[in-house]
Amino acid sequence: MTRYTCGTRASRPALAIAVWSCALGVTASTARATVGPPVKLRMPADTPMAVAGQTYKGAWEVHAEKAGVISDFTLEGEGWTVQTLDKSLEGTRVNAGVHRIPFTAMPTDPNAPFKFTLKFD
Repeated sequence: MTRYTCGTRASRPALAIAVWSCALGVTASTARATVGPPVKLRMPADTPMAVAGQTYKGAWEVHAEKAGVISDFTLEGEGWTVQTLDKSLEGTRVNAGVHRIPFTAMPTDPNAPFKFTLKFD
């Protein structure tokens, strides 16, 4: 089983595999990746900017190049309170394709990074 943690500092995060930390209150995007396929994690290009003190609704897109089981979702970060993280796909076998994982969070600091992690086997 491979663990993918994805992150970037961006208002509209770019593709990254292995560590996605997102700061959704800034416009510049930088990404770092340490693990490649068969999974790519991204946020849609039209992802809105977060505002401190306002509930933020977003979704992660899991781009699977092959079928596999996705599990162990986490979303966390200082300056963010995660309200919901859709775990309906948790522990299920998914086909190749794009799978959305919606979430809501309340930022106290939208420029602070947060991290999304999952396992794919």
